[in-house]
Amino acid sequence: ISTIVGKLYADNDPRRDSGFTIFYMGINMGALLATLLCGYLGETYGWGYGFGAAGIGMALGLIVFQAGQPHLQGHAEPRDLKLLQEKSVLGLNKEWTIYLAAFASLAFFWHILQNSHLVEWLLNSLSLVVISGILYFILQKCDAKERGRMLVMMVLIFSTVVFWALFEQSAASMTLFADRVTDRSLWGIELTASQYGSFNSAFIILLAPVFASLWIFLGRRQWEPSIPVKFSIGIIFAGLGFGALLLGAANLNETGMVVGWWLVLAYLLHTIGELCLSPVGLSAVTKLSVPRIVGLMMGTWFLATAYSEFVAMQLSKMAAIDNSVGETVDTATALASYTELFSFLFTVGCGVGILLLLISPLLKKH
Repeated sequence: ISTIVGKLYADNDPRRDSGFTIFYMGINMGALLATLLCGYLGETYGWGYGFGAAGIGMALGLIVFQAGQPHLQGHAEPRDLKLLQEKSVLGLNKEWTIYLAAFASLAFFWHILQNSHLVEWLLNSLSLVVISGILYFILQKCDAKERGRMLVMMVLIFSTVVFWALFEQSAASMTLFADRVTDRSLWGIELTASQYGSFNSAFIILLAPVFASLWIFLGRRQWEPSIPVKFSIGIIFAGLGFGALLLGAANLNETGMVVGWWLVLAYLLHTIGELCLSPVGLSAVTKLSVPRIVGLMMGTWFLATAYSEFVAMQLSKMAAIDNSVGETVDTATALASYTELFSFLFTVGCGVGILLLLISPLLKKH
């Protein structure tokens, strides 16, 4: 769907980054509702209700997508309808073969989700194959200009692994931080740990129009930062978010808990970083990729995102605390564990962001 958004804009249209920011804002309207509703249902009534509500939301999204086809200028349609009607090896036409294969794949994904070592093996293998294939394409099939742009794209994709590995702590260590060591009361309302994740989406909805306008404003005055600089700023802000949590851990309230506002500040800083990197990155894929493989490069972007989710899980294990069901975790022990992890993530985020900023003039040349 992200490639469809890119096709709505001409190659040099200055509105592209802002268009992706608005697209991103729409995604996060759903994320805000989902985190508040599904998290509440899951923690209050049982996770079957939370996941069930998510499934209903996905179905509604598909209906909206189908209903909105006239507004997509034909870019969401198959390039060759006759090809879809050809017979496959199963004796069905190719369209129904795709549907059947997608449904059958659910059993495969269910299996690997029960075995995290298979996820690791699959991600490593697939990443190696994809990177090798893209490097071959860059070296053998591209001219000098295309080669430079594609190599920049690969550097940016690798840098996103760092950003998302930090950012996705929101679904792991930051949620457990909210659960175990945070006073979750805000404005006199007690939030669940999972509902704190909704601040990310809320800030995106509030700030996305600001960033969309900002890029256009700076672009008209030739002041707009280059794509690598935007990526650098995004990664640095991801690191600074953990700096806010470190300050919170060093300034506990009278009950010995972290004040919830520190977690809100961390989500604000992460969101600023996300708006500098993620929608700009989606735009960059459609802008820098060789047109005939833009779909593959968008898939590579999301493969990197998937890989970073796995890295995020491994990082969060650094703060793992074993406790039996119903057993209360010692606050001091938990704080020490999270402080060690967040100090490491703060250093990595700021360090990698500054490194990327230093090499950005070289990347900008291409």
